[in-house]
Amino acid sequence: MSRAINFISKLLNLLLKYLPFKDEVIGSTDFLLLQEKYPILESKIKRFNELFKVSEKNEFAEQILPQLLRLRTSGDLNFYFNSASDNLSDIWMKISKNNNYNQLAKFARLIEILPVSSSDVEQTFSILKQ
Repeated sequence: MSRAINFISKLLNLLLKYLPFKDEVIGSTDFLLLQEKYPILESKIKRFNELFKVSEKNEFAEQILPQLLRLRTSGDLNFYFNSASDNLSDIWMKISKNNNYNQLAKFARLIEILPVSSSDVEQTFSILKQ
């Protein structure tokens, strides 16, 4: 029994060490949930934009942030999050169809295509080594 506990303990410690819990990109993408207060959402989307250069600074300030504020503070948010069966991708698809949020929806589309791992690249390099 103690060997199993030691194994699980070691495994959990390794997961904490190697999984990207504190990854800056992952930390900035959860603005898509729209659950935090506006200042937190603003800082996260701003950081995401700095990392990926989705929009220019003036477009970001004049269009993206006002759209985020409007979506977060208006009653529209309840409309988009009304069905428990909708996943985040479906919700942002609905939001993107509304022209009032088209610039903001660019961020959601980009996040959907970000790779979740580098295993394909690592596998390619392993094959090339052989």
